[in-house]
Amino acid sequence: MSKIQWDHFSLTIEWGSGRSTRFPAVWLRDQCPADRDQGTGQRLDDIADLPERPEIQNVVCSDDVLEIRWTDDSPPCVLSVDWFRSVLDPRPPDGLPWTARDADRFRWTEYAVVQSDSWRTMEWLAALVRDGLAFMTGVPEIEGEVEEAARLLGYVTETNYGRIFDVRATATPNNLAYTPRALGVHTDNPYREPVPGYQLLHCLTAAPQGGESVFVDGFAVAGRLRDVNVASFKILATTSVDFAFRDSGADLRARRPLIQLDDCGQVRAIHYNNRSISTAHVPLEIAEEFFQAYRKFARLLRAPEFEFRVMLKPGELVAFDNSRILHGRTAFTGQRLLQGCYVNRDGVASNLATLRRKLLS
Repeated sequence: MSKIQWDHFSLTIEWGSGRSTRFPAVWLRDQCPADRDQGTGQRLDDIADLPERPEIQNVVCSDDVLEIRWTDDSPPCVLSVDWFRSVLDPRPPDGLPWTARDADRFRWTEYAVVQSDSWRTMEWLAALVRDGLAFMTGVPEIEGEVEEAARLLGYVTETNYGRIFDVRATATPNNLAYTPRALGVHTDNPYREPVPGYQLLHCLTAAPQGGESVFVDGFAVAGRLRDVNVASFKILATTSVDFAFRDSGADLRARRPLIQLDDCGQVRAIHYNNRSISTAHVPLEIAEEFFQAYRKFARLLRAPEFEFRVMLKPGELVAFDNSRILHGRTAFTGQRLLQGCYVNRDGVASNLATLRRKLLS
Protein backbone atom coordinates (compact mmCIF):
# COMPACT_ATOMS: atom_id res chain seq x y z
CA MET A 1 0.00 0.00 0.00
CA SER A 2 1.38 3.41 -0.95
CA LYS A 3 1.70 6.24 1.56
CA ILE A 4 1.22 9.84 0.44
CA GLN A 5 2.95 12.86 1.99
CA TRP A 6 2.97 16.42 0.73
CA ASP A 7 3.93 19.99 1.46
CA HIS A 8 3.34 23.21 -0.50
CA PHE A 9 6.00 22.47 -3.10
CA SER A 10 6.11 18.70 -3.51
CA LEU A 11 4.28 15.39 -3.17
CA THR A 12 6.04 12.22 -2.02
CA ILE A 13 4.79 8.67 -2.60
CA GLU A 14 6.23 5.94 -0.40
CA TRP A 15 5.87 2.67 -2.27
CA GLY A 16 5.25 -0.68 -0.60
CA SER A 17 8.85 -1.70 -1.29
CA GLY A 18 10.11 1.04 1.04
CA ARG A 19 11.27 3.18 -1.86
CA SER A 20 9.92 6.70 -2.09
CA THR A 21 9.69 9.26 -4.89
CA ARG A 22 9.36 13.03 -4.59
CA PHE A 23 7.40 14.86 -7.30
CA PRO A 24 7.92 18.66 -7.41
CA ALA A 25 4.75 20.77 -7.53
CA VAL A 26 5.82 22.51 -10.74
CA TRP A 27 6.15 19.10 -12.43
CA LEU A 28 2.75 18.01 -11.13
CA ARG A 29 1.11 21.21 -12.38
CA ASP A 30 2.46 20.57 -15.87
CA GLN A 31 0.94 17.05 -15.92
CA CYS A 32 -2.61 18.18 -15.05
CA PRO A 33 -5.18 16.34 -17.26
CA ALA A 34 -7.58 19.28 -16.92
CA ASP A 35 -5.24 21.31 -19.13
CA ARG A 36 -5.41 18.81 -21.99
CA ASP A 37 -7.85 18.56 -24.87
CA GLN A 38 -10.15 15.62 -24.18
CA GLY A 39 -10.12 14.49 -27.81
CA THR A 40 -6.44 14.68 -28.74
CA GLY A 41 -4.82 14.52 -25.30
CA GLN A 42 -2.58 17.45 -26.25
CA ARG A 43 -1.75 20.27 -23.85
CA LEU A 44 -3.85 23.41 -24.15
CA ASP A 45 -1.45 25.68 -22.24
CA ASP A 46 2.22 26.37 -22.75
CA ILE A 47 4.58 26.20 -19.77
CA ALA A 48 4.90 30.00 -19.95
CA ASP A 49 1.17 30.27 -19.24
CA LEU A 50 1.31 28.20 -16.04
CA PRO A 51 2.10 29.59 -12.57
CA GLU A 52 5.84 30.04 -12.12
CA ARG A 53 5.84 28.54 -8.63
CA PRO A 54 2.59 26.63 -8.02
CA GLU A 55 1.74 25.71 -4.44
CA ILE A 56 -0.18 22.68 -3.23
CA GLN A 57 -3.08 23.51 -0.92
CA ASN A 58 -4.28 19.99 -0.23
CA VAL A 59 -4.13 16.41 -1.54
CA VAL A 60 -7.15 14.13 -1.28
CA CYS A 61 -6.61 10.41 -1.82
CA SER A 62 -9.50 8.07 -2.65
CA ASP A 63 -9.09 4.52 -3.99
CA ASP A 64 -5.51 5.24 -5.08
CA VAL A 65 -6.61 8.34 -7.02
CA LEU A 66 -5.02 11.61 -5.96
CA GLU A 67 -6.75 14.96 -6.30
CA ILE A 68 -4.14 17.71 -5.98
CA ARG A 69 -5.67 21.10 -5.15
CA TRP A 70 -3.76 24.36 -5.64
CA THR A 71 -3.63 27.60 -3.67
CA ASP A 72 -4.65 29.64 -6.73
CA ASP A 73 -7.62 29.16 -9.04
CA SER A 74 -5.94 26.42 -11.11
CA PRO A 75 -8.14 23.35 -11.68
CA PRO A 76 -7.38 20.33 -9.46
CA CYS A 77 -4.95 17.79 -10.85
CA VAL A 78 -6.40 14.26 -10.69
CA LEU A 79 -3.91 11.41 -11.19
CA SER A 80 -3.92 7.76 -10.14
CA VAL A 81 -1.13 6.08 -8.18
CA ASP A 82 -0.83 3.59 -11.06
CA TRP A 83 -0.16 6.52 -13.39
CA PHE A 84 2.70 7.68 -11.15
CA ARG A 85 4.03 4.11 -11.11
CA SER A 86 3.94 3.90 -14.90
CA VAL A 87 5.93 7.12 -15.20
CA LEU A 88 8.71 5.57 -13.13
CA ASP A 89 8.82 2.25 -14.96
CA PRO A 90 12.04 1.95 -16.98
CA ARG A 91 11.61 2.11 -20.74
CA PRO A 92 11.66 -1.44 -22.12
CA PRO A 93 14.61 -2.23 -24.39
CA ASP A 94 14.00 -1.69 -28.09
CA GLY A 95 15.31 -5.12 -29.00
CA LEU A 96 16.77 -8.41 -27.88
CA PRO A 97 20.40 -8.87 -29.01
CA TRP A 98 21.24 -11.99 -30.99
CA THR A 99 24.17 -13.97 -32.37
CA ALA A 100 24.31 -16.47 -35.24
CA ARG A 101 23.10 -19.32 -33.02
CA ASP A 102 19.79 -17.46 -32.43
CA ALA A 103 18.82 -17.47 -36.12
CA ASP A 104 15.96 -19.93 -35.59
CA ARG A 105 13.95 -17.22 -33.89
CA PHE A 106 13.91 -14.87 -36.91
CA ARG A 107 10.43 -14.34 -38.34
CA TRP A 108 9.68 -15.59 -41.87
CA THR A 109 6.07 -14.86 -42.88
CA GLU A 110 4.14 -15.05 -46.13
CA TYR A 111 3.67 -11.60 -47.65
CA ALA A 112 -0.03 -12.17 -48.30
CA VAL A 113 -0.58 -13.09 -44.65
CA VAL A 114 1.15 -9.95 -43.39
CA GLN A 115 -0.98 -7.93 -45.80
CA SER A 116 -4.33 -9.45 -44.85
CA ASP A 117 -4.15 -10.44 -41.18
CA SER A 118 -3.75 -7.65 -38.62
CA TRP A 119 -2.63 -10.06 -35.92
CA ARG A 120 0.12 -11.46 -38.13
CA THR A 121 1.11 -7.93 -39.15
CA MET A 122 1.47 -7.02 -35.49
CA GLU A 123 3.48 -10.17 -34.76
CA TRP A 124 5.75 -9.56 -37.74
CA LEU A 125 6.40 -5.93 -36.76
CA ALA A 126 7.02 -6.96 -33.14
CA ALA A 127 9.60 -9.52 -34.33
CA LEU A 128 11.21 -6.87 -36.54
CA VAL A 129 11.60 -4.50 -33.58
CA ARG A 130 12.76 -7.29 -31.25
CA ASP A 131 15.41 -8.78 -33.55
CA GLY A 132 16.12 -5.83 -35.80
CA LEU A 133 15.34 -7.91 -38.90
CA ALA A 134 12.48 -10.02 -40.27
CA PHE A 135 11.67 -11.71 -43.55
CA MET A 136 8.74 -12.10 -45.94
CA THR A 137 8.29 -14.84 -48.51
CA GLY A 138 6.06 -15.00 -51.56
CA VAL A 139 6.53 -11.34 -52.47
CA PRO A 140 5.55 -10.90 -56.15
CA GLU A 141 8.64 -10.65 -58.33
CA ILE A 142 7.52 -7.31 -59.71
CA GLU A 143 9.65 -4.19 -59.86
CA GLY A 144 8.35 -1.61 -57.38
CA GLU A 145 6.66 -4.16 -55.10
CA VAL A 146 9.15 -3.29 -52.36
CA GLU A 147 7.41 0.08 -51.97
CA GLU A 148 4.07 -1.67 -51.48
CA ALA A 149 5.63 -3.89 -48.82
CA ALA A 150 7.13 -0.82 -47.16
CA ARG A 151 3.63 0.58 -46.54
CA LEU A 152 3.12 -2.23 -44.04
CA LEU A 153 5.98 -0.79 -41.98
CA GLY A 154 5.58 2.96 -42.20
CA TYR A 155 6.50 5.92 -44.37
CA VAL A 156 8.93 5.58 -47.26
CA THR A 157 11.94 7.92 -47.09
CA GLU A 158 13.01 9.46 -50.39
CA THR A 159 16.76 10.09 -50.77
CA ASN A 160 19.15 11.00 -53.57
CA TYR A 161 18.84 7.31 -54.57
CA GLY A 162 15.08 7.81 -55.08
CA ARG A 163 12.05 6.33 -53.29
CA ILE A 164 13.24 2.88 -54.35
CA PHE A 165 16.66 1.88 -55.66
CA ASP A 166 18.17 -1.03 -57.58
CA VAL A 167 21.08 -2.89 -56.00
CA ARG A 168 22.80 -4.34 -59.05
CA ALA A 169 26.17 -4.15 -60.79
CA THR A 170 26.29 -1.20 -63.18
CA ALA A 171 28.83 -0.01 -65.74
CA THR A 172 29.53 3.31 -63.99
CA PRO A 173 28.71 2.85 -60.30
CA ASN A 174 28.60 5.81 -57.92
CA ASN A 175 28.72 3.42 -54.96
CA LEU A 176 30.52 0.12 -54.40
CA ALA A 177 27.12 -1.42 -53.64
CA TYR A 178 26.49 -1.21 -57.39
CA THR A 179 29.39 -3.50 -58.25
CA PRO A 180 29.77 -7.30 -57.93
CA ARG A 181 32.36 -6.88 -55.16
CA ALA A 182 31.97 -8.32 -51.69
CA LEU A 183 30.79 -5.73 -49.17
CA GLY A 184 31.82 -5.87 -45.54
CA VAL A 185 29.03 -5.43 -43.03
CA HIS A 186 27.98 -1.82 -42.58
CA THR A 187 25.09 0.48 -41.82
CA ASP A 188 23.73 2.59 -44.66
CA ASN A 189 24.03 6.34 -45.09
CA PRO A 190 25.75 7.44 -41.85
CA TYR A 191 26.56 10.61 -43.80
CA ARG A 192 22.88 11.62 -43.80
CA GLU A 193 20.79 13.66 -41.32
CA PRO A 194 18.83 11.79 -40.15
CA VAL A 195 20.18 8.32 -40.87
CA PRO A 196 17.50 6.17 -42.60
CA GLY A 197 15.63 4.10 -40.02
CA TYR A 198 14.70 0.74 -41.58
CA GLN A 199 15.76 -0.74 -44.91
CA LEU A 200 13.91 -3.24 -47.09
CA LEU A 201 15.56 -5.37 -49.77
CA HIS A 202 13.42 -7.44 -52.15
CA CYS A 203 15.16 -10.12 -54.22
CA LEU A 204 14.08 -10.13 -57.85
CA THR A 205 17.05 -11.98 -59.35
CA ALA A 206 19.54 -14.12 -57.43
CA ALA A 207 23.09 -14.38 -58.75
CA PRO A 208 24.03 -17.77 -60.23
CA GLN A 209 27.12 -17.74 -58.02
CA GLY A 210 27.75 -15.80 -54.79
CA GLY A 211 25.77 -12.87 -53.49
CA GLU A 212 25.02 -14.33 -50.07
CA SER A 213 23.63 -11.72 -47.64
CA VAL A 214 25.32 -11.25 -44.26
CA PHE A 215 23.69 -9.67 -41.19
CA VAL A 216 25.23 -8.77 -37.82
CA ASP A 217 23.52 -7.39 -34.72
CA GLY A 218 25.54 -4.28 -33.91
CA PHE A 219 23.98 -4.03 -30.45
CA ALA A 220 25.23 -7.53 -29.58
CA VAL A 221 28.74 -6.72 -30.85
CA ALA A 222 28.85 -3.38 -29.01
CA GLY A 223 27.74 -5.19 -25.87
CA ARG A 224 30.56 -7.70 -26.25
CA LEU A 225 33.09 -4.90 -26.74
CA ARG A 226 31.81 -3.20 -23.58
CA ASP A 227 32.20 -6.48 -21.67
CA VAL A 228 35.75 -7.25 -22.83
CA ASN A 229 37.21 -3.75 -23.16
CA VAL A 230 35.20 -0.95 -21.58
CA ALA A 231 37.87 1.63 -22.45
CA SER A 232 37.57 0.86 -26.18
CA PHE A 233 33.79 0.96 -25.96
CA LYS A 234 33.89 4.32 -24.20
CA ILE A 235 36.21 5.97 -26.71
CA LEU A 236 34.07 4.83 -29.66
CA ALA A 237 30.93 6.07 -27.91
CA THR A 238 32.37 9.49 -27.06
CA THR A 239 34.41 10.29 -30.19
CA SER A 240 32.64 11.54 -33.32
CA VAL A 241 34.00 10.92 -36.81
CA ASP A 242 33.13 12.33 -40.21
CA PHE A 243 31.13 10.43 -42.81
CA ALA A 244 30.72 11.66 -46.38
CA PHE A 245 29.27 10.76 -49.77
CA ARG A 246 29.66 12.74 -52.95
CA ASP A 247 28.76 12.20 -56.58
CA SER A 248 27.61 14.45 -59.41
CA GLY A 249 24.22 15.05 -57.79
CA ALA A 250 24.86 14.93 -54.04
CA ASP A 251 27.32 16.09 -51.39
CA LEU A 252 26.31 14.65 -48.02
CA ARG A 253 28.19 14.92 -44.73
CA ALA A 254 27.53 14.16 -41.08
CA ARG A 255 29.53 13.74 -37.92
CA ARG A 256 28.62 11.16 -35.26
CA PRO A 257 30.18 8.42 -33.10
CA LEU A 258 30.45 4.82 -34.26
CA ILE A 259 28.50 3.75 -31.17
CA GLN A 260 25.74 6.14 -30.14
CA LEU A 261 24.33 6.02 -26.60
CA ASP A 262 21.05 7.29 -25.18
CA ASP A 263 20.77 9.43 -22.05
CA CYS A 264 20.78 6.28 -19.89
CA GLY A 265 24.08 5.07 -21.34
CA GLN A 266 22.47 2.28 -23.39
CA VAL A 267 23.43 1.66 -27.03
CA ARG A 268 20.96 3.52 -29.22
CA ALA A 269 22.54 3.23 -32.67
CA ILE A 270 25.52 1.89 -34.56
CA HIS A 271 27.08 3.98 -37.34
CA TYR A 272 29.69 1.88 -39.12
CA ASN A 273 30.60 2.16 -42.78
CA ASN A 274 34.25 1.87 -43.72
CA ARG A 275 33.46 2.94 -47.29
CA SER A 276 32.04 6.31 -46.29
CA ILE A 277 34.04 7.20 -43.20
CA SER A 278 35.88 10.35 -44.15
CA THR A 279 38.95 11.82 -42.50
CA ALA A 280 38.74 10.74 -38.87
CA HIS A 281 39.07 14.15 -37.24
CA VAL A 282 39.75 12.89 -33.75
CA PRO A 283 41.91 14.74 -31.21
CA LEU A 284 45.47 13.69 -31.92
CA GLU A 285 46.15 12.99 -28.25
CA ILE A 286 43.63 10.12 -28.37
CA ALA A 287 44.19 9.05 -32.00
CA GLU A 288 46.16 5.91 -31.13
CA GLU A 289 43.60 4.77 -28.58
CA PHE A 290 40.75 5.53 -30.97
CA PHE A 291 42.19 3.52 -33.86
CA GLN A 292 43.00 0.60 -31.59
CA ALA A 293 39.37 0.61 -30.39
CA TYR A 294 38.10 1.02 -33.96
CA ARG A 295 40.15 -2.02 -35.02
CA LYS A 296 38.86 -4.12 -32.10
CA PHE A 297 35.27 -3.25 -33.00
CA ALA A 298 35.85 -4.02 -36.69
CA ARG A 299 37.34 -7.43 -35.87
CA LEU A 300 34.42 -8.31 -33.61
CA LEU A 301 32.00 -7.36 -36.40
CA ARG A 302 33.72 -9.99 -38.59
CA ALA A 303 33.58 -12.75 -35.97
CA PRO A 304 31.62 -15.76 -37.36
CA GLU A 305 29.69 -16.13 -34.09
CA PHE A 306 27.87 -12.87 -34.87
CA GLU A 307 27.21 -13.46 -38.59
CA PHE A 308 23.87 -14.63 -39.91
CA ARG A 309 24.19 -15.59 -43.58
CA VAL A 310 21.31 -16.23 -45.96
CA MET A 311 20.97 -16.57 -49.72
CA LEU A 312 17.87 -14.57 -50.57
CA LYS A 313 15.78 -16.20 -53.29
CA PRO A 314 13.54 -14.38 -55.78
CA GLY A 315 10.32 -13.41 -54.02
CA GLU A 316 11.96 -13.10 -50.60
CA LEU A 317 12.27 -9.79 -48.76
CA VAL A 318 14.24 -8.75 -45.71
CA ALA A 319 13.60 -5.68 -43.56
CA PHE A 320 16.12 -4.55 -40.97
CA ASP A 321 16.87 -1.75 -38.53
CA ASN A 322 19.58 0.34 -40.16
CA SER A 323 20.63 1.85 -36.82
CA ARG A 324 21.27 -1.58 -35.34
CA ILE A 325 21.76 -4.30 -37.97
CA LEU A 326 24.84 -4.22 -40.16
CA HIS A 327 24.52 -5.87 -43.54
CA GLY A 328 26.91 -6.98 -46.25
CA ARG A 329 27.28 -9.60 -48.98
CA THR A 330 29.73 -11.96 -50.61
CA ALA A 331 31.04 -11.25 -54.11
CA PHE A 332 28.95 -12.55 -57.00
CA THR A 333 29.06 -13.26 -60.69
CA GLY A 334 26.28 -12.88 -63.21
CA GLN A 335 23.08 -10.91 -62.83
CA ARG A 336 21.76 -10.09 -59.35
CA LEU A 337 18.97 -7.59 -58.61
CA LEU A 338 17.59 -6.50 -55.27
CA GLN A 339 15.25 -3.53 -55.02
CA GLY A 340 15.38 -1.52 -51.83
CA CYS A 341 13.86 1.40 -49.99
CA TYR A 342 14.08 3.10 -46.59
CA VAL A 343 11.32 3.59 -44.04
CA ASN A 344 11.20 6.08 -41.17
CA ARG A 345 11.71 4.66 -37.69
CA ASP A 346 8.74 6.51 -36.23
CA GLY A 347 6.38 4.92 -38.74
CA VAL A 348 7.33 1.39 -37.65
CA ALA A 349 6.94 2.27 -33.96
CA SER A 350 3.62 4.02 -34.64
CA ASN A 351 2.14 1.18 -36.69
CA LEU A 352 3.11 -1.40 -34.08
CA ALA A 353 1.75 0.68 -31.20
CA THR A 354 -1.51 1.34 -33.06
CA LEU A 355 -2.03 -2.33 -33.84
CA ARG A 356 -1.32 -3.30 -30.22
CA ARG A 357 -3.79 -0.71 -28.95
CA LYS A 358 -6.44 -1.91 -31.40
CA LEU A 359 -5.98 -5.67 -30.96
CA LEU A 360 -4.90 -5.99 -27.33
CA SER A 361 -7.01 -3.36 -25.54
